[in-house]
Amino acid sequence: MDEIMKKAEEARKTLVPAKTMVNLNGIMEIKCLHKVDKSGKTLEEAVLTDRTLCVEKYVSETGREQLRLKRKHHYYYQVQGQLNICKNDICFFVVYINDEQPLYVDAILQDEQCWNKEMLPKLTNFYHEHMIPELVKKYSSK
Repeated sequence: MDEIMKKAEEARKTLVPAKTMVNLNGIMEIKCLHKVDKSGKTLEEAVLTDRTLCVEKYVSETGREQLRLKRKHHYYYQVQGQLNICKNDICFFVVYINDEQPLYVDAILQDEQCWNKEMLPKLTNFYHEHMIPELVKKYSSK
């Protein structure tokens, strides 16, 4: 757990200045990528050959090549849902491969555009088109 917290703090520092952290509340999502462990590769090696992984290599604004959670992967939408529904500010997305490999931690902030333009309209539509009719049917038959 100490290693996770240390890596989470390092990831947080790259996104959020320390003075902002005072009132920041966050969550942690941990995924175990057994597929990478079974392949015998490191996460960085696996990302180069397996396009189905949740992590990708990208070039940051500073020009550094690094790993991040894919912005179109369902885990990213899961994290954005958790952040927005629970009113959290940050999610530490942790990838565990095995005890020999270092943990990967990505600090993910709320993505307002993703939430407002992609997720909320679909969730609202699902609620109105599917949830409400089911609830009405369930309670009107009693």
